[in-house]
Amino acid sequence: GQRTSPPPPEATPQAHSDFIKQVRLYFKRRFDLAKSNGGHKPDMTAWGDCKKAFEIPRVHGHISGVSVGDTFSGRGEAAAVGVHSMMMQGIDYANKSDDGSHSKGAYAVCLGGGYCDDEDNGEVVTYTGMGGQSGGKLQVRDQEMTKGNLALYRNFETGTPVRLIRGKRDGFTHFVTYVYDGLYNVVEYTFEPSVATTKGADAVDDTTNTENGENGKYKGPPRVFKFKLLPVKGESKVSFIATPWRCEGILRTSKRIGVIVGPDMKCSQTMEGENRVSPPPWFE
Repeated sequence: GQRTSPPPPEATPQAHSDFIKQVRLYFKRRFDLAKSNGGHKPDMTAWGDCKKAFEIPRVHGHISGVSVGDTFSGRGEAAAVGVHSMMMQGIDYANKSDDGSHSKGAYAVCLGGGYCDDEDNGEVVTYTGMGGQSGGKLQVRDQEMTKGNLALYRNFETGTPVRLIRGKRDGFTHFVTYVYDGLYNVVEYTFEPSVATTKGADAVDDTTNTENGENGKYKGPPRVFKFKLLPVKGESKVSFIATPWRCEGILRTSKRIGVIVGPDMKCSQTMEGENRVSPPPWFE
């Protein structure tokens, strides 16, 4: 059947709020039904049903009807209302089949659980790019400036903020809830060795490993993109500090080593004295 569309942008806040409530109620019904039928992933089933029943526009900025601080029962519910539409990955971004808004960058990021290199200090977030991991959450190869990483670079380039949701796991039930903490700006990014590596802390901290090997090829630990996010004043909050719980038992290095740049990137200095990667020449 025909999908239910959201109210027009000029509609009242109450109308937008009522639409979101309708979507969430439908999600809960489909979730409960899938769970009662023995479904292994009722959240994914309910999310799929919501996509068939409702038209949820993919937009940058706040979602009309969703307030900063709103809590969601899981990734499925957050996806159903459009806060973060990609359940299986941390960066929500448009592909080339979308309306062209991908040139502005990613829509949202999910913090908590996925990458051991993530650092949540509340007002300052270090968000790790996607790719290069093994099934055990170890970083086994360099990340590439494609897909979600390229999208976050676009946010950095254009100044378009991303929505941020934080995940928090209950220590007893292991149930994860997610909170929408508003808009964050991508103000800086680096390309540096991962702290979650099979080489071990001693190997990663040994700066000789970061030197170029034969033919100038990098021979150190796998590298990741790290994006620095700062909250947009008046448009965000810090509900709690998100921790990467999926990294329990995985070796993390004891200290951060210098930023490593590849042949497509050059290093420059920021006001804080931190190393920063400048845009690769093929972006220009």
